[in-house]
Amino acid sequence: MNDMLFRTIHMPGLYSRIPADSANALSYCGHLIQALLDSEKNCVILVDQKGDISNEMAVGISRWPIKCRKRAEELLEKLKKRKRLFVIPSGGFSQSLICPCHPCMAACEISMTPDIYMILTKNECATCALMPRSVILEEYVVSTYNEERSKKERIELNEGEWSKFDFEDRVWKPLFRHTRKRVRLFDRFIGRTMKKEGSTFRLEARFESALDWMLEQFASFHCGKPKPSFEIHTAVGMYETDSAKNPVTAAQYLRDWAASRSAKYGCKIVMHVKKERIGSEMKKSRFVITDQIALFVSHGTDLLRKDGRIRGVEIFNSLEGDKIINDFFDRLAAI
Repeated sequence: MNDMLFRTIHMPGLYSRIPADSANALSYCGHLIQALLDSEKNCVILVDQKGDISNEMAVGISRWPIKCRKRAEELLEKLKKRKRLFVIPSGGFSQSLICPCHPCMAACEISMTPDIYMILTKNECATCALMPRSVILEEYVVSTYNEERSKKERIELNEGEWSKFDFEDRVWKPLFRHTRKRVRLFDRFIGRTMKKEGSTFRLEARFESALDWMLEQFASFHCGKPKPSFEIHTAVGMYETDSAKNPVTAAQYLRDWAASRSAKYGCKIVMHVKKERIGSEMKKSRFVITDQIALFVSHGTDLLRKDGRIRGVEIFNSLEGDKIINDFFDRLAAI
């Protein structure tokens, strides 16, 4: 399953060997631009460690007709910036499927990577077209692969429709395994719903359980490594809540809780706590932001029911990842 981020390979010969006549070249490049646009929505393009694939893509585009070149260069730069060109170690390929084209050989060497959704190929290359899950460029737009990918740009679940294991496989796994720097969770209700018990605080049980579930999934991909980090962003200080009456103590409890989970899971887990005021509140919307994608998650942290099923939830790609991060750190007061 690749529901939130689809793993794809673009055979690099697609970019360097375009039709010679101008009319066919423009049509051909238009197909590739569409594939890059779709990749920006919910795909990662796997590339090799040596950089042969990404270099061939860039050099190939630099020789395209001027009408297509600028747009393709912009899209490729966006994909690089958003970490959508994802480096995979070479190995595990079938000797019979090695393309004689050197850059395509680098793609063949990563073609047995687990959970590849689609390999985009040229019609003229019989070797590449034999690869499993291959789609010829000219047929990409009408392919079942593209149809399924477009359906998953937004996930809407009814109450209890998925189990926690479905959610792990289709959301957490594709998000967390591609993260190299950090995962950010934004949910103001983590801090707002805390309860005071004597001289200390406690997270509400449903939030603590859901956070532990998320952190366990994250740790399964990154345990023991110095990076990436899992960073939780929340706030205290609004309305007549326990955390609003004792914001400093509440914030310290949250930071201590994160430190205890760092020790438990062997990963760097950080709690960022800000103080809300009327007119300067943390957004109600909840988000999960990784190196590659920013997701709106309607229930935020509160996803798990007591029976292990997932609450009714809507998840889709947000284009405001940077704004969400900046608003939290710039608009809300430190505590």
